[in-house]
Amino acid sequence: MLPTIPNDVSLQFVCITLLTTMISTALAASAYKCVDADGAIYFSDKQCGGGQTQTRIGIKPPPPASGEERANIEARQARQQRIHDVAAQDREDRRKQRAEVLAQKKAAQQKLCDAEKSLLKKLTTQTCSREDGCTFYALKKKDEDGNMVYASEQAKKVEVNRLKKSIAEKCQKF
Repeated sequence: MLPTIPNDVSLQFVCITLLTTMISTALAASAYKCVDADGAIYFSDKQCGGGQTQTRIGIKPPPPASGEERANIEARQARQQRIHDVAAQDREDRRKQRAEVLAQKKAAQQKLCDAEKSLLKKLTTQTCSREDGCTFYALKKKDEDGNMVYASEQAKKVEVNRLKKSIAEKCQKF
């Protein structure tokens, strides 16, 4: 809530504020032509220094645009806004596409990590107590004749080490 001010004080305040605004606006739209002792001419928005001839130049605002000029300006602004909107939409689409590709890569990597962890678990929990060696069903492949061949204890150790290294390198990000 604004404090109540007597009418004569508020009128004086309004007049002084208005006058100050008009003067500062008029001064802001001024430029100065300065000529130094050597005859060099330069222009400034500040008053010239001592020993220089100063001429104040009033800068007039541009005339208001005609109806056709205004329509051209508005059409240009509308075109610029459309270009801006299309570019913004394009950036957003590319951001979403990159996020989707990244999510797919992460999902594929997670699937690979899960498979490697599962295989490692099978290999480390399957024990061998036979003296003649064991076959590890988690490590099987077909030979050239199409027969199923199972891995030995040594192959199991090699695969366990490979899986541990792979998991340490690739799966710690998840």
